[in-house]
Amino acid sequence: MRFVLNKEVKDIIRSNYRELKDSNLDGRLKNFLYKNRSIDYRDIETLVRILDLNRSKLNLKKINLNLERNFGPFCKTATPTFSGKSEEFAEFIGIILGDGNIYKNSTRIIISKEEIEFSEYIMNLFYRLFGIKLNRIFLGNRIVLGKHNEQLVNILLGHGLKRGNKVHNQVGIPPWVFKNKGYIASCLRGLIDTDGCLYKCKREGKNYIQFTNHSINLLDGVKELGNRLGIKFSRAGNHRISIYKKEDVKEYIKGVGFSNPKHKNKIGTMV
Repeated sequence: MRFVLNKEVKDIIRSNYRELKDSNLDGRLKNFLYKNRSIDYRDIETLVRILDLNRSKLNLKKINLNLERNFGPFCKTATPTFSGKSEEFAEFIGIILGDGNIYKNSTRIIISKEEIEFSEYIMNLFYRLFGIKLNRIFLGNRIVLGKHNEQLVNILLGHGLKRGNKVHNQVGIPPWVFKNKGYIASCLRGLIDTDGCLYKCKREGKNYIQFTNHSINLLDGVKELGNRLGIKFSRAGNHRISIYKKEDVKEYIKGVGFSNPKHKNKIGTMV
């Protein structure tokens, strides 16, 4: 809610300028006096509280805003058009569990700046799933893909994900993923594409697929996904599991595959 910034309010600000400079209004005082034509109701409440004013004597006139006319068609939060569980949604769940996080009303995925092609894939996947665009920001050596949308968060929470720190919450794979072989393969692909890697052991001369995460529940969940597909993951440390057998590596590549070009480009060296 906003009000017309009238002469009475400006005179009060001007006559109490020094006192108001010590408040959280300091950075906006000059704008109130020389630039702004309106003032937010929260700033009015701050003035009333600090200066012990009688609010009714400020002659405030409320401004009725037409949001779309004043701020354009993007002022309203877009509504996701989610059609339910699918193999693509299971893959997105895997991506979120790997490199994503859910906050109060927003979702964020952070990947390396070298994975720009993978960021394009994730953005297209997101649009197919929800009918809204994922925002992309380049920050140093990272690419941040995010969306502030309460309805989107509710969809993800409703399908077994959790807000907050994944390690502290010891997140796991949602139970519904295990009920369909297509969901299992797709979710596993999303997890390996984000928190996994393909590498050649120089000592043994063999190719391995590895998954690293500090959530024990998630490590156990990935092992179980592999078991359901006949692919064995073995412990490779406190926070790491690996596919060691050559046959299992081949089976993963054939039956699960990769969406991340960083991994796809290595396939020729893996078999």
